[in-house]
Amino acid sequence: RDELPEGEEEEEEELELSRAGFRGATSSPPQKLSASPGDPPGTPPLAPVLQLLRSQLQEKDALLRHLESDWERSRAQREREERLLVTAWYNM
Repeated sequence: RDELPEGEEEEEEELELSRAGFRGATSSPPQKLSASPGDPPGTPPLAPVLQLLRSQLQEKDALLRHLESDWERSRAQREREERLLVTAWYNM
């Protein structure tokens, strides 16, 4: 792995951990669903499936927020670096 500045290396590790956690959550084996007492016979239960899908959606939303904040930080850093380069060039 290439050498990264101190802060970026930590962010990269956090991102890898969040990706690993996300993959683990979506690769869980299917659960056997039992019909709830109020359902008519032969009707598949939906509540556990909906809960699983909602939790996966929340995990994806959290990952998107994390990636968006990383992108914003990277953009701001790049803009600061560009301003410094322009300033240094004018001062030469």
